[in-house]
Amino acid sequence: MKRFLAIILTLSIALSISMSVFAEGKATVTSGKILRLPEITSNAPINIPVGDAEYIEDSNGKLIKISDLMHFSNQQEADNYLAQLSKQLSKTVQYNPQISTATRSTHGDALVASKGVSTGTIELRVAYSTSGDSNTGTITQANAYTTFTGFTLGFDWKEEVCYADITSSGKDIYAMASGELEYYFLIDGLIQLGRKAVSLDGYCFVIH
Repeated sequence: MKRFLAIILTLSIALSISMSVFAEGKATVTSGKILRLPEITSNAPINIPVGDAEYIEDSNGKLIKISDLMHFSNQQEADNYLAQLSKQLSKTVQYNPQISTATRSTHGDALVASKGVSTGTIELRVAYSTSGDSNTGTITQANAYTTFTGFTLGFDWKEEVCYADITSSGKDIYAMASGELEYYFLIDGLIQLGRKAVSLDGYCFVIH
């Protein structure tokens, strides 16, 4: 019994010490090493001094090492990059997918449209169901959604509106999505935080 109590006491002390060290370490990091990005309230970008911070916390609560962010020597370099980004976002790739009838499935998923974001991609997709095998009959259900994939460090995609409509023929789907692309990068000791409006739409031809 004494041996059992001694083991319990030892474990309790060890756990207490471990939790104290963890809490102290977390407090140290939180107090001066993490820069929490504020919510963007206007279309104009804002600049935030880095100070002694080593990490930023984005709007999703994700910690990102500041040294890993895209960085520019001056504002002109950043403006040139943003101009190229705006040009990239102005182009939408339309896939106009026509679903194959080879499969006997009554449901599927298709890529409708996409936009490039630096080395990433925002995609608009639809998931659907049909009343007959091999995508025959009529469309019984359609749901639109977006994804943001690729190397997306320094960007956040905020979907605001996303929907799918089945056309009057019951054979095709129109999908649409809009939202904001938030960006943050380093310019000579400052974090520049901004956003750009993005919209995508297109058709998926399910039954033909």
